[in-house]
Amino acid sequence: MTTKTVSITKPEAALWAIDKLPDEHKPIMTKARAICVGKEIENWDGQMESSKVCAEYMKKEIEKRLDNLKSHQILDRKLRVQA
Repeated sequence: MTTKTVSITKPEAALWAIDKLPDEHKPIMTKARAICVGKEIENWDGQMESSKVCAEYMKKEIEKRLDNLKSHQILDRKLRVQA
């Protein structure tokens, strides 16, 4: 088995995620990416609840996919996400 390390930036990860998110979560991730690249000033007034819902959705999807990989013995190591 070969191990490969892949590094992507937060803006790249956000673009990837935006494409895969349900429509109701795309605006939050689009805003987060704009803040990350300096196109928008960080201000989440009135959007905290929807950002929490989006984050929870993404967390659950990641956990589901990791569980699926583990159940098929594709993933037998821990993944680390660096902030």
